[in-house]
Amino acid sequence: SKGDIHAAAEVYGTDADLVSPRAEWFQGRADIERYFSSLRKEAGQDVVRTSNVLKVRFLHPDTAVVTERWRISSADQSGSPVSGFGLLVVKDQGKAWKVVAAENTITRGTPPATTPK
Repeated sequence: SKGDIHAAAEVYGTDADLVSPRAEWFQGRADIERYFSSLRKEAGQDVVRTSNVLKVRFLHPDTAVVTERWRISSADQSGSPVSGFGLLVVKDQGKAWKVVAAENTITRGTPPATTPK
């Protein structure tokens, strides 16, 4: 949310994988950082990303799967926000937990109810 692309990429391991909502595959922290930079250019500088952890499931003492709900909106609240879910595999790498694999999906609104005729 603070706009620090480098810090956002540092959450990922050096050889992490990320699959975007567009089904693009990014490999390694440097590639992920370039992807985040391209998103910033597309969206403009005044965007806010928030997220909430929904569930953490430990597969092993040093490996967990995290599901999150995220939302991206413009800082001035203009336009429609985009929201989705993320699935992250995180691993304890000694000094910090790092994302080793992640996938994001955009959620679509439910269609309006229709009355049968």
